[in-house]
Amino acid sequence: MVRRFGRTFLFLLVSFVFAHQAEAAPNISLMTPSQGPVGTEVAIIGNGFGSTQGSSTVTFNGTPVTWVSWSATSLELQVPAGATTGNVIVKVSGSASNGKSFTVTPSPIITGLSSTSGAVGTSLTITGSNFTACVTLTPPGGV
Repeated sequence: MVRRFGRTFLFLLVSFVFAHQAEAAPNISLMTPSQGPVGTEVAIIGNGFGSTQGSSTVTFNGTPVTWVSWSATSLELQVPAGATTGNVIVKVSGSASNGKSFTVTPSPIITGLSSTSGAVGTSLTITGSNFTACVTLTPPGGV
């Protein structure tokens, strides 16, 4: 009897361990960029996301993301309207990932243009606020 109980216990223990390994929480290894305004495209690399999104979610400091390109190891998404600085969390089957910090920066505001038209090569000065050093503008139709 003791021997039989031991096998049953061992079977239940192994079954429990495997069942919970399959439900391991998602893990974010890398997120890039780690800052930007609303609408910034963000890539998340990790594991445990599941092959399809289903009912899984991504949030920026509690604000849900509505558009996500989803795979088991990578997600592509945009910072949602209303997002604030804080952790990005992936939730799969009720299990939350580790958080990765994201800083929401103000969107650029254009207050003026030095000219509204000109020949190719004409300089254009754009004034405003919240610009970054890496802004590149390409007019419609190319340069």
